[in-house]
This record gives sequence, C-alpha cells and structure tokens, in this order.
Amino acid sequence: MSFLNNFEIKSETFPIHRNWGFHLDNGLGISIAVGQMAYCSPKRVLSSLDQYESVEVAVLRNGEYIDVSKSGAPYRHQYDSVLPYLDIKEFEDIFNALSTLTSEQVQELKAF
Repeated sequence: MSFLNNFEIKSETFPIHRNWGFHLDNGLGISIAVGQMAYCSPKRVLSSLDQYESVEVAVLRNGEYIDVSKSGAPYRHQYDSVLPYLDIKEFEDIFNALSTLTSEQVQELKAF
C-alpha cells in the first residue's frame, strides 16, 4: 500500500516494539506504534505496516498528545491519548482529515 510508504521508523526495541512517524505541514505529528505493548494486531513486530490488521496511532503537536475529537477526523474512540486498534483504512481516513487542517486550526486543538 503506497500510502504507508510515507512513514519512516522513528524508534525500535526489537522484537518488542516499533514506532513509525510522519510530520504534516500543518504542525501535527503522527505516531504509529506496534508490538507487544501497543494497541495493534498482531501484537508483534513485523517488517512493514501493511502487514498489520490494526495499529495504534497518536497525534501530537510540539510533543504533546492531541485530542482528535474536535478535529473533524473520523474515529471510534480515543483511549489513554491514543487511537487504538485502527485498521489501515480508518487510519488513512484520519490521516487525510488531519492533513486538511490549517496551522491555525491545529493550534486550537486541545492537548491532553
């Protein structure tokens, strides 16, 4: 899936955890976590994101976790400042919605 090729590995504690990240032009950062302690399926480290049924996603601004409920992004629920068990289509929809926010709109989003 070409959409997932935009993300690069940010950190890794193999074989337990891997984190991919991407920065949007509007100032938001997107973090995708997988592994034994992440809200993902399967709960192990695989070689690429498109091998996962679901992933854990966090949205950040200047290092702070952001509450996406007022962003207009479609989501089921946010737990402990992350979006758990998002399938790739759900994640892509959220990513696309967050990409359309202006820098001013991003600054208005509430942090946890």
